[in-house]
Parts: sequence; C-alpha cells; structure tokens
Amino acid sequence: MEKIKTLIIYILVLNSLFLTSKIWFSEKLWPSGYNFFVSLTNNNLFAGFTRYKRQYSYPKENLSIPKVITLCSDSNNKIVFYNSDTGFFEVFSEIKPIIEGYLNGSFQKAQQSNVTLDDYYYAISGEIPAIYVDYQIAYSAPLFGQVNGVNLPQLPDGIDVIKNFIIIPHDIGFSILVKDPKSNAVVRTTFYDTGIDVGKIIDKYNTTTEENFFFASELNLNKTLPETNITFDPMVIVFSDYEEVPPAIISNIPDLREDNVDLLNKILRHFSYNPKSVRRYIDTSGVITYVENNSSLKIYPIGLIEYSSISNNKGIELNDAQSQYSALNESIDFAQNLWNILNLGESLNIALSNDLVDTSTKNEYTFNLDYYYGGNIVLVDIPYEQNKRLNHALSITVQNGKITKFSFLARTFEDSAKKVDLMDTIGAIDSFYEQKKDSSMEKVEEIFISYLLDERAQIIDPCWTIKSKSNGMTKIHVIANGGSHELEQD
Repeated sequence: MEKIKTLIIYILVLNSLFLTSKIWFSEKLWPSGYNFFVSLTNNNLFAGFTRYKRQYSYPKENLSIPKVITLCSDSNNKIVFYNSDTGFFEVFSEIKPIIEGYLNGSFQKAQQSNVTLDDYYYAISGEIPAIYVDYQIAYSAPLFGQVNGVNLPQLPDGIDVIKNFIIIPHDIGFSILVKDPKSNAVVRTTFYDTGIDVGKIIDKYNTTTEENFFFASELNLNKTLPETNITFDPMVIVFSDYEEVPPAIISNIPDLREDNVDLLNKILRHFSYNPKSVRRYIDTSGVITYVENNSSLKIYPIGLIEYSSISNNKGIELNDAQSQYSALNESIDFAQNLWNILNLGESLNIALSNDLVDTSTKNEYTFNLDYYYGGNIVLVDIPYEQNKRLNHALSITVQNGKITKFSFLARTFEDSAKKVDLMDTIGAIDSFYEQKKDSSMEKVEEIFISYLLDERAQIIDPCWTIKSKSNGMTKIHVIANGGSHELEQD
C-alpha cells in the first residue's frame, strides 16, 4: 500500500500545475513512513476548505433543480452551493434564465464549435471565471428540455444526454460548454447581447478568499494510478474538511399488521383491489399476500409494500404516460398518494437515484428513488425473503402506460441528540484504496455523505459513500469510521 501511495504522490507532483513549488516540493511533506492521504489532510493547502455541503432535492417539483452549483473566479477561488444550502436558490434564480434561454433559442448565437475534454476541465480549473452546474442524474436531451419547461430544446448536434455544463463569462456575453457523458462530446456555444452579466453573478456570490476545494482533475486523480487501476471522474469534488453529522433515528414505520384493517383496506383500494373479494394469504412471518387475476400485492410488517403484475400489458393504469416525463410525474403522484394514506406525519422527502435517459422506443421506464434526510441520501440495503434484496426506498416500473412493478419501504426519520465525527474525504479515499482487492479497472464517479438503512439498525450513523464503475457495473462502497464494505446491487 505504501508503494502505491508513493506512486500517487509522484504522479501528482509531476502533473499538477498548481502544486509544483511551495508546497509539494517542501521537505516537510516527505516524513518517514509517509502516508500520502494523511499528509494531504494536514497540508495547509487544504486548510481553507469549506465544510461538506449536504445534498437534497424533491422528486417531482424540483426535477429541474441542479444538485450543485460551483462558482470559480479567475483568482482560483471557488465556492460550492448544494441544493440544500442557504443561498442556493438565490444563486440558481440568476442562472435559471441562462438555462432557459439556451434551451429555447432566445439568445443570439454568435458561434458554436466542438472542443476537447481538456477545454472542459480547464474551464473549472480556477484559471478563468466560470460557473459549473451539475445535476445528480443524467437526462436525455429532450427530457432535460421538458423538465425545464421547453418541449423542443434547441441543443447542439451530438449532445444527446446532459448531466452538467459550464458557463464562462466574456466581456460581452458568455459561452456555455455542454458535455455528453455517454459520448464525451463537448460543444461550446457563445452568445452575445443577452442582457445577462455572468461575471457579476460570480463576483456577487463567490465571496470566499480561500481555495475551498479541488476537482479531481486538478489533482490529476483522473489519471490511472499505477498499480491501482483506479481513476476518478474529473469532476469529483475532493474536500478535506468535514462537519459533525447527527445519526438518523427511524421515528415511524407504518403499522401494516393484519389487524389494522382500515389502513390495509385503504391501501388495497389505492391499488384498485376490492377488499371484500380479494384473495388473501398470511405466512408465518406476518407477510400478507393479496392475489387477483392479473397481479399480486404483498405487505410486509417491516413497512414494505410490493406490487407486481403478471404481464407487461397488465397493471395500474396511469392517466398520462405517453412520455418518460409524464410517466415519471404520474408515478410520483401515485407514490405520494400512497404516502398520504399511510399518514406518517412527515413530508415524502425522496429524490431520483437513477439516470433519466429516454427509452421511449421500448415504452418501458424504471424510476428508483431514495429518501433524503438532513440533506443526505439514505441508502437501502435490506435482504428479504429468499434471494431478494431491497436497494431503493421506492422503485417503480412503467410499461405500456401501466405500473407493472412497485415497491415502497415506508419510513420517517428524526435527529439523534449526539453527532458523529466522520473522517475527512481524504481518509475515505484512503480506505477505498485499501479495500480494493482485485486488479480490474475502477472509476470513481461520486463521493458523498450518506446514511445506510439496513435490517438491523434503529439508529443509523452517517458514512462516506463512494460510487464507482467497473466493467460496466456500478458499485457502492460504504466507508465509516469503523470500516468499509461494498453494497450488493441488483
């Protein structure tokens, strides 16, 4: 492991332009028994980092809300706003007209050209002023337009999927760089006479005097590290500082036992079952199974409700599922109405977890959503029945305009009186390196704080989570102060 870390240092020293003289070549960074990530934590370069910003969004109304907005000045100062932060929506309100004008074609277009990935990463290096806008999930281009109120978005050729983009101010006008995450194509479009001064927006909200964080590309972590076969997405944000995070306590689980007849009947009617005629079975663990000709509904004492139809053409009819966007809205409404029936006394705070790349040719959509508590995602990893595993709080499959599969784990959460001191991001990365056992190539796509909901705990401690991809498969690595492990994914 020490050899690997030494190689990492070597690469960073050779390639990082702004880590070359005063800091990286100082003898103080080379103690005996050198541990790269621990030393990096203690490095004054990272002393000014802002505390970890918490992520949060709503499922339906805020589909157009980014996950994070980063403002970069040309003095290499940066500030990040997550969508749970105070001040986020004030910043977003000034950027939203830029997004809308770009999509609806109302801006005067001066120039458009293909540029390189290096151009894209340079734009957020701190060498020039820029605004980086990142969404938690990838949207197909038509769907991205729809969630932003533009049915026929005027996007550049070659951009079929959008997950993030960069706005660069000029003396007159600005440029927008959009990267397609599937093809890695990057298109730069320059606009004049828009009446929007992007430079003033950056100066107004980027009031920090410190270098708050780095993107992985700035540390050259997006290069494959020798003997590790690990690389980072260039846009991964690396923090060194952290905050105390309270554990989440499960405060309410719906009473789904067989003697709660009134509630069970309301649930049955919501799924278009007749409580008086439906066939019912109860197993020894208290799981209630309702069966009709075309579907079954299972209700578990743990607060899980699971529906399944017998074919793609049978299921719960949605009023409007002609497009992915309308199917998503209808599905969320269906889940929201079920939540209201359960009457748990809290809002349904869930957000989408899977990309929304259009599959309309198949007329089949799957939507996965998870709870957010205190701005942090609540991951689910619960085995149930034989060889079945729950990976999301809410999962909905729509086929031919009908819900054919539906599973929902109902929970509410509240704060614990205590707080947990998490290791910093660098320590989490170090643990990730240590736990990698095979030689397969692995790309880190995200690093964030989360809660892990399993079948054991009533009190859920926060943890670091690293999302990576290897051989086309997504992996979720959970890293806590007491150790780390990889979640099983379906």
